[in-house]
Amino acid sequence: ALNSTEKLSNGMVIQEKLFIACSTDCLSVGPDDGKFAIYLDSALNQGRSQSCLTFNNDPLTPKEDFVASQVEMWTFR
Repeated sequence: ALNSTEKLSNGMVIQEKLFIACSTDCLSVGPDDGKFAIYLDSALNQGRSQSCLTFNNDPLTPKEDFVASQVEMWTFR
């Protein structure tokens, strides 16, 4: 986990400790006080994108709520 504010080598500033959360209910990136850079439900179907302090980002979609047509996941070993 990162400290409360840390600048990464690519210039991104992370302002929160928890930047990825996953459970049997959802997958979220950038959780911050109930807002998410991106959130997907357990079926990886219904999603939401909002601005959040974790990444200081703009929403990734024109409307907050969306239906995901495809999801691609990567893992690194």
